[in-house]
Amino acid sequence: MDKWMIHGSVHEMRARGFNISQIAETLNVSRNRVYNYLSMDQETFQTWERQKARRTRKLDPYREEILKWLQEYPTLKASQIEDWLKERYPELLVGESTVRLYVRDLRRDHGIRKVVKERQFVAIPELPPGRQTQVDFGMARLGHEDGSESIGRFISFVLSHSRYKYVEWLDRPFTVKDMVRCHENAFRFFGGMTTEMVYDQDALIAVSENAGDLLLTEGFQSYVSFRGFDVHLCRARDPQSKGKVERVVQYVKGNFVPGRRYHDLADWNKRTIEWLDRTANHKRHETTKKRPCEVHSLEKQHLDKISSPVSFETNLVSSVSRTVHKDNTIRYAGARYSVPIGTYQDREKRIVQVLERTSENTLVIVDDETGEIICEHGLASGKGELVHDADHGHDQTRRLLAQTEDLYARFGDEEKAKLFLDQIVIRYPRYVRDQFDVIRRLDSYKKVDIVAEMTRLYETGQVSANLLAQNLHSGREGVSVAIRELDPYISLMTGGLRS
Repeated sequence: MDKWMIHGSVHEMRARGFNISQIAETLNVSRNRVYNYLSMDQETFQTWERQKARRTRKLDPYREEILKWLQEYPTLKASQIEDWLKERYPELLVGESTVRLYVRDLRRDHGIRKVVKERQFVAIPELPPGRQTQVDFGMARLGHEDGSESIGRFISFVLSHSRYKYVEWLDRPFTVKDMVRCHENAFRFFGGMTTEMVYDQDALIAVSENAGDLLLTEGFQSYVSFRGFDVHLCRARDPQSKGKVERVVQYVKGNFVPGRRYHDLADWNKRTIEWLDRTANHKRHETTKKRPCEVHSLEKQHLDKISSPVSFETNLVSSVSRTVHKDNTIRYAGARYSVPIGTYQDREKRIVQVLERTSENTLVIVDDETGEIICEHGLASGKGELVHDADHGHDQTRRLLAQTEDLYARFGDEEKAKLFLDQIVIRYPRYVRDQFDVIRRLDSYKKVDIVAEMTRLYETGQVSANLLAQNLHSGREGVSVAIRELDPYISLMTGGLRS
C-alpha cells in the first residue's frame, strides 16, 4: 500500500475509534509507524516525505551494484551483502544495521522476495574451552567466469566453545591423506588441538560404531593414535549432536559461495581464509553474542600444543605403540631398533609410536607425548636383526663439548677463527673429532698464521680443516698440489673431498 494511503487510512481508522494495535494489525505496519503517522497532519506528512526523498543515504553510491546482486541472487542475506561490499571496497566503513535497512528497502521497492529455509537444532550446554572440535564435510556448486560450474568439496572445523572456524577446499573427493593434512592445517590455524573431535560416520573415518568400541579405518586410526585425541562419532541421522559444524557448513554454502567466481583451488582457499578472518570469525555470533576471534584468543591457552607435523603424504601403512626396553631398543615385526640413550625411563614406562613408511622403506619412531620424531631407521631385512645407530650409544652433546672446548679456548678470542670452528661443527657433524684432530696437529705453525688462513677460508666459503692444513703446509702456494703428496693422515682424511 502506498505511504500516502497508509497515512490517510491511519487517521481515518483512528477517527472511527480503532485503537493503535487494531490499526497496526489491519494495515500490516508497526505500532511505531502508526504513532508516527498520527503525529503528522497531511501538510506535515507531505513536507516530511519531500525531505526524506531528497536525503542521501550512505550506500546510495553502491545502489545499482547491490540491486544487481539481489536481482541475480534473491536469497542473499544482508550479512552477505555487507561482506561483499567490504571485500570490494575495503575503505568502506558501514554498520550492520545500515546495510540491513538498505537491503530491506531495496527488496520492498523492487518486489524482491527472499525465501528462507529454517533448520531446527536442539540446544546443548556450552562446553569448556579446549574440550571439543566438530568436523564435517560439505559440497557446493562453484561458478566459473565462463559461466560453467564445477563441484567443490570442503571440510569444516569449529571449536565448540569459541565457535572459531577453519575451512579448506578440494576440487576432488577427499582421501584419508587429504583429511589428515587438513587436520594438521586446522590445528596450526587454531594454535593447538582439543581433547575431543566429533565426526559423522563417514567412510573415511569409521567402519562401525561397534557398540561403543569404535572401529576406525586403518589410515585414520594411525593418525588418531599418533595425535592422541578422543573420537566421538555421531549416531546415524543425528545431526543435532554436531549442530555447530552443521551450521558452519550452511554458513559456507550460504554466505561465502554465492556470487563468487572460482578461478583455481589455491585462490579459492586463499579467499576462504580471508573470509574467515573478515567475516566468519570476526562477526558477533548470534548465540554467544561474542566475536569468535576474541573468545578464541582465550580458548587458545587451553588447547593442547602440537609438534611439528609428520608427513602423512607418504604411504603410511601402520602406526602402533611400543614400549622402550631397558637396553634402549623397541621391538617391531620381530626385529629390534635402537633409540638414543636416555630414552628408556626407569621409573615410568616409556611409550613411543612406530610408523612404517613402505615407500621409503623406513621406520619412524615418534614420542607418544610430544609427537616429535625420536629417530628413523631403515627396515630390518629379517627377524631377530638389531638395527642400530652408532650415535645412539652415547651422549652426543657432552661428547661434542669435550671434543671442541680446547680449540675454542685457543682461538675463541679471534672472531673469524671462532666462526671457522663453528662452521666445522655444522658442516661435519659426524667428523667433528677428526676435523679438530687435523687442526690440533698444526701446533708447529704460529697462531697468527693459522688464524689468518682460517679467516681467508671462512670468507671464501672453503671451511675445511684439511684445506687449512694443506694451505699452511704449502705456504699458500700450490694450493692445487695433489693431496697424496701431503702427510698420510691428511691424505686419508681428504679422500672423500676429491670425489
